[in-house]
Amino acid sequence: MPLSRLPKVQVLLSTFNGERFIEELVYSVVNQSGVEVDLLVRDDGSTDNTVLILRKFAENLPGITLITGHNSGVVHSFFDLLKMSGGAEYYAFADQDDVWKPDKLIRAIQKLEKLNTDEPVLYYSRLEFVNEHLEHIGLSSKPVYSGFHNALVQNQATGCTVVLSDKARSVVV
Repeated sequence: MPLSRLPKVQVLLSTFNGERFIEELVYSVVNQSGVEVDLLVRDDGSTDNTVLILRKFAENLPGITLITGHNSGVVHSFFDLLKMSGGAEYYAFADQDDVWKPDKLIRAIQKLEKLNTDEPVLYYSRLEFVNEHLEHIGLSSKPVYSGFHNALVQNQATGCTVVLSDKARSVVV
């Protein structure tokens, strides 16, 4: 069901020596359907052409912000991004070697908005594994039990599948 507005989503991307994949990912993020996307990128000290590629994107496409930093590791880099983020209704995490389907974000947001709650909410899905030609290989295993308690101990919410509400982001930062 289409939404009556374009929800604003800020996509958080940490990069490190990702020149091989970064262009395809950026195009798949900025071309999401049914949403307004801002892309906040923190480069974690790349020594290849990742930053050069991202600078060209930031110069030529609106809504892309690039921040360069020292190598602090992927976990710290994503937490830094969460702290720097803001101004959106929803937030999503991207991995530099992802390629997103055009409706990835809107499908997640439609699920979240069906909950019709003022509580912090988070969406996650299974992973689709593909080969270098983006041909389907398989899916991550389906959780036997889902819910808050299981998600805490079973690593059900893989970062690149997560979309969270602004209220959920506020709980983390």
